Amino acid sequence: MTGDDAFSNPGADRFILGSVGKVFYRRSPSSPTSSGTNDFALIRDYQPGIDNIVLHGAPNDYILGSSPTSVVQGTSIYYSDGATIDLIGLVEGVDSNEIDLTFI
Repeated sequence: MTGDDAFSNPGADRFILGSVGKVFYRRSPSSPTSSGTNDFALIRDYQPGIDNIVLHGAPNDYILGSSPTSVVQGTSIYYSDGATIDLIGLVEGVDSNEIDLTFI
């Protein structure tokens, strides 16, 4: 399991995991049997009440769950297109009810 590290700076930060037309960190179409855990954003130092995560789509496109690994504890952000579920983000050390999400 590997992720791209994203660190917070002093003050409010936005972690961009999607844009108007795209979900970032989706599994490659060439590996449809992958669990989606090979490429995701590992968000460290998220500050509840200050920071924000930006996602493509709508709330019902996502599932917030526990970490898929015992190495990093926190909340996983999974994207579901109805056919597959991909891990796109892992917020280290933060419970799902503390995460501020914006959908575009």
